Amino acid sequence: MARLIPYMVAFVAALVTLGFLFHLSETSIWVNEERQDGYMEERQDGYMEEHVQLQAAMCGNTQENRTRVSIGAGPGALVQGWPSKGGVYMLEDCVGIELDFLKLDRFRKTPQPDPSGPDAAAEEEAHCNRMLQLGAIWWESGEEWLVRKLMEPNEPDLRRAKRFIKVGWPAAGGVWVLDLKEDDAITRDAGIIHNAHDMEERCRLIEQLGGVFYEDPKNWVHAELP
Repeated sequence: MARLIPYMVAFVAALVTLGFLFHLSETSIWVNEERQDGYMEERQDGYMEEHVQLQAAMCGNTQENRTRVSIGAGPGALVQGWPSKGGVYMLEDCVGIELDFLKLDRFRKTPQPDPSGPDAAAEEEAHCNRMLQLGAIWWESGEEWLVRKLMEPNEPDLRRAKRFIKVGWPAAGGVWVLDLKEDDAITRDAGIIHNAHDMEERCRLIEQLGGVFYEDPKNWVHAELP
């Protein structure tokens, strides 16, 4: 079985590439609609970056070779976590502030620590809890997430349903949450959040964009908090 893993990874990577090329061929079908909304170029750039991150994540699909942080060609990183309940948590487009919050290296691809270590299970669960505090989405498997990502460029309903979740943890306590559909986020220029210098500025931007403040974070996130 181990000898088949490289072939399986290559096969899935080929599927990713084919899906991306198919997306490019289909772009002309909805180009007029996107131009009317004024963000065609942003979406094309976004899908190209997602394609790079999908390929980067392929190496982390087997338990023997999981990747906690994958970095592609554009801004942000893909962060993964494997909770004890099974499945996988995904955080896409993580920028420096978020990687610092997660206690992860901002400049290097990071493998999952050795799962056979005595504290590995507890450390992975703590990592998943930190991911939840930034709005991580749980998937039954990495393959389920991958199929969804491949379908999004060609399925308008999936694109419109995609969520834009950004979270800020102010030093004074509580939590700021911005939870939008991606189309709404584009309309509001919510990408300014990525330009925040620190967590406090990030919180101010979330408030400015209409985010919700929770004095008790447990009213929003179901995770063990420090």
